[in-house]
Amino acid sequence: MQQIKRSRLILLHYGIFKIGWDWLILLCTFYVAIMVPYNAAFVTMEGSNERASIVSDVIVEMLFIIGKSTSDVNACPCPKDSLMIIFK
Repeated sequence: MQQIKRSRLILLHYGIFKIGWDWLILLCTFYVAIMVPYNAAFVTMEGSNERASIVSDVIVEMLFIIGKSTSDVNACPCPKDSLMIIFK
């Protein structure tokens, strides 16, 4: 049986980088869960066109977009037949 070569670009789900990434996404989720209702309820736009937290909001949204685009299971470079071999 031939050994499947793993790409260097695939992160292991138990690696230190993936664990750190998951914690970062969790903290960003808490940030959004607190700041969105706060901004909707207490921040007024009467005097200015910008909020003070606009930069951090954009950074958090970009992290979510990167996380979603890198965790797409359908973009797996492995052949689809290899899943059938695993489950036989």
